[in-house]
Amino acid sequence: MCILDEFPVGKSRHISNGLPGIERRMSLAFSARKLELTRFVEVISTNTAKALRPIRTKGGILLRVSEADLVVWYPGGRLGEFPLTNDLLHHGVDHTPYGDRMFRK
Repeated sequence: MCILDEFPVGKSRHISNGLPGIERRMSLAFSARKLELTRFVEVISTNTAKALRPIRTKGGILLRVSEADLVVWYPGGRLGEFPLTNDLLHHGVDHTPYGDRMFRK
């Protein structure tokens, strides 16, 4: 917390929460190419849904049974790499810890 003469007890409501660029954590993990695609999906989605229950409605795409949030990935890298610049993020700070890294779409 920043303590100034103007705000002797700090001004915490103006502090940005969390790590800048955290919204790209899945892109970062996917770009690393350390897991096969099916294992990647298990780690980031299916296993979590199963652990949190109810299994019948989460963690799969079953017509009239389950609910799911869908994300489209391009595993072949056909869309190319891109640098993660601050203007691509939705946070209130002027930097990202991933600024020098190239991501795969």
